[in-house]
Amino acid sequence: MSATTVWRMIKRACDALAVTHPQFKGVKFAPHDFRRLFATELVNNGLPIHIGAALLGHLDIRTTRGYVAVFDEDVINQYQQFLARRRAERPQDEYREPTAEEWNDFQQHFDKRRVELGSCGRPYGTSCAHEHACFSELPGRPVIR
Repeated sequence: MSATTVWRMIKRACDALAVTHPQFKGVKFAPHDFRRLFATELVNNGLPIHIGAALLGHLDIRTTRGYVAVFDEDVINQYQQFLARRRAERPQDEYREPTAEEWNDFQQHFDKRRVELGSCGRPYGTSCAHEHACFSELPGRPVIR
């Protein structure tokens, strides 16, 4: 099949689509657009991107990443599906509602972390190198006694 034949087939299909869906009138597709659609469908339906790259013949995963259209809704849906799978595998008591005391402790933890250096990125419930830092002895700060 020649490239011209493929282009004509796509044009005929687009013209036929525009008859029943006027919003597609004038829309043009190239054969390569279908590779991009294929890559997007693969990845957005759960296929790992490195496998999609192999199927498409890409040597660099960044090429495949450029092909894949990721929409906010897809990101949210995939994340919610991930959480549902993770929760199904974890003990139920890990997902209980926190007590008022636990919630207050959690909020205070983040208030304490908001020191001059910003968030230190430490996990909840662990000690923080910045928590007891003396601001007056930080580099570039005058010593206040």
